[in-house]
Amino acid sequence: ANGEVERFMRTIEKAIRTAHIEKKNWKQALYQFLRQYRATPQSTTNVSPSEALNNRKLKIPLPSIPKIQQQETQDPMRKRDQEKKEKMKKYSDHRQHSRTTDLKIGDTVLIRQPKKNKLTPPFNPKPFTFEARKGTMVTVKRGSKKITRNISFFKKIDNRVTDSSDNEDDDDDFDCDRTNEDQLNQEPVRLRRSQRERRQPDRLGF
Repeated sequence: ANGEVERFMRTIEKAIRTAHIEKKNWKQALYQFLRQYRATPQSTTNVSPSEALNNRKLKIPLPSIPKIQQQETQDPMRKRDQEKKEKMKKYSDHRQHSRTTDLKIGDTVLIRQPKKNKLTPPFNPKPFTFEARKGTMVTVKRGSKKITRNISFFKKIDNRVTDSSDNEDDDDDFDCDRTNEDQLNQEPVRLRRSQRERRQPDRLGF
């Protein structure tokens, strides 16, 4: 929903910028743009937003021939919208090489973690146990600690892998912090500067 709003705001900004360049009143130009937008048929539903809302075509300055029995119920529009969404999903899955997950309750998984430096692995090496799933949200557990994330944040591993620190309640910050501390404790690097001889100008009489 936020993506749709942001995309529409970009279109409105473009219309206002065009009115400013053409030395027009941006408020009147905005009203004209909104009228044209509401009267333009969308590629998904094949009807304009105004027609989908009011079940009739919006009157515009362009001449048009009225059609008899051109009213359409909401069911065909919903069907076309669903078909378009399925088509876009297939295209996106093909481009991103998406795969269906086979995670089940009781599986051992690794959780994706943010990258702090070049030594940080993409997944936390401390395994969790798959506990519950609600839609695309997954809850995992290790000891008394529970984490809920999107299912794309987890990777299944062999169940024979055990965690040697089940009783530790840490915040998943492991050897990377130690590496950062070692870097901070190192002696600062001395900057190399020119070794030329420096002296006062002769005109100063020193």
